Amino acid sequence: AIAAAEAGADAIGFVLVPASPRAVTRQEVEEILRFITPTVLTVGVVANEDPDFLKGLVRVCSLGALQLHGQEPPEQVLRLKAELSGVEIIKAIRVRDADSLKEIPAYKGVDAILLDTYEKVFAENPRRDRRFRVVHAQVVHPDDFTRFGRLP
Repeated sequence: AIAAAEAGADAIGFVLVPASPRAVTRQEVEEILRFITPTVLTVGVVANEDPDFLKGLVRVCSLGALQLHGQEPPEQVLRLKAELSGVEIIKAIRVRDADSLKEIPAYKGVDAILLDTYEKVFAENPRRDRRFRVVHAQVVHPDDFTRFGRLP
């Protein structure tokens, strides 16, 4: 995270889902954030957490955004958006098929919708490390930043 920020990353996400193989603790996030400039958007990646826990997490860790990857109902997500002024709310929608996209309008008012692939295997085995599947630049080695900087 620190190397990414130093290389000019616009945003850095912290996976706070205990079942994830890439999970970090709130204390680890707090420690890392001591070295991140305020110009970098810090994102807490969470799933199915209690809204009061999320409000405390944002306050304690000074997060600029929450990326919600669970089955959070629209009413809860929109209430959270209203209560966390200045914090970006990103709602992930698992796309199983075209009908999955019908969920999107219910979340009107969030800052962004992230369309995530749905895999039956992953749903049945969430602890499996999924790093081989690139959805977005989530796991990047510091040696790659120089190469990325040369891309048009």
